[in-house]
Amino acid sequence: MKDKIFGFTLLELIIVIIILAVLASLALPRYFKFVDLSRSSEAIAAMTTIRYSMNRCFSIHADYNYCDEFDELDVDDPSSLAGNLKAHFDYEVTQLAPQAFLLEATRNTLNGGDGTSMILLIENSTSVTLSGTGVYSGL
Repeated sequence: MKDKIFGFTLLELIIVIIILAVLASLALPRYFKFVDLSRSSEAIAAMTTIRYSMNRCFSIHADYNYCDEFDELDVDDPSSLAGNLKAHFDYEVTQLAPQAFLLEATRNTLNGGDGTSMILLIENSTSVTLSGTGVYSGL
């Protein structure tokens, strides 16, 4: 009697690799979108810290005109981290009126960012609004 040889043929292996490639091409774009959305928590946390600092500055000056630069706030610019590290967002503070301001967190191109998507926080004397553009439009 002959011994049977067990194993996979080359054609079967190629078919399995093609199926795995198709599944990966469907899953990876969704994965990267969720990774980018999870990075929004980094920006929201930093924006909350900046917002509290802006409110402390406003309580001293009663006007956001004095509080629209990081040099005038009691927090450092979160865009640059310690050492040579870079954050995933660039932050900007804009004074809209004596009692209103806008915080912008723009996603930079670090680790696959698009460089255009933004998270916006607008605060005036009566409300705080959080919204987004691009990848973050669902916020």
